[in-house]
Amino acid sequence: MKMLNKKGISLIMAEIAYIILLIIIFLPLFYKVGIAGSSDSDYEQMYAKKISLIIEEARPNTHIELNINELLNRADKNKYTGDIVSIDKNSVLVKVSEKGGYGFSYLSNANIGKIENRENGLLILDIKT
Repeated sequence: MKMLNKKGISLIMAEIAYIILLIIIFLPLFYKVGIAGSSDSDYEQMYAKKISLIIEEARPNTHIELNINELLNRADKNKYTGDIVSIDKNSVLVKVSEKGGYGFSYLSNANIGKIENRENGLLILDIKT
């Protein structure tokens, strides 16, 4: 078996140090990216925008049922019992916890009736003129 000289050992040590440095730098970044894609605020934002766009594009006297099971599961996990979806004058607010929430505006002047059916996991919207 051939022994490495001092130059060969120093090259191996430099490569090992480089690999450890890369792991130390990139591991937290990958962890953060994994968490960011599944946070409550992302779901609040996604559903607020989706509901606003649906209201904006809906015709008068339309009845819409949306599946909000994912929001209900997140609200249950956070022990939030308030309104998950609030629709005020030209604005939709989605909340799955006491703090936070995400609001999104729409331009339609339609009168919106809203029912949250937690048992069936549905948000029922009645859009009137």
